[in-house]
Amino acid sequence: MTDRFRETLTTSGVPWQQLHGDRRTRLTAALQAADRLLADGWHLAGPLG
Repeated sequence: MTDRFRETLTTSGVPWQQLHGDRRTRLTAALQAADRLLADGWHLAGPLG
């Protein structure tokens, strides 16, 4: 099931990251990924009207 999920994510074009390692390593990687997303800013459409 994990392989199928990973394959679906890989072919979807949506950015994702698989975390490995102990708890601290995974937490650090997750926080860095979240920081990168936040640094990119929000890409929302302009208001209507």
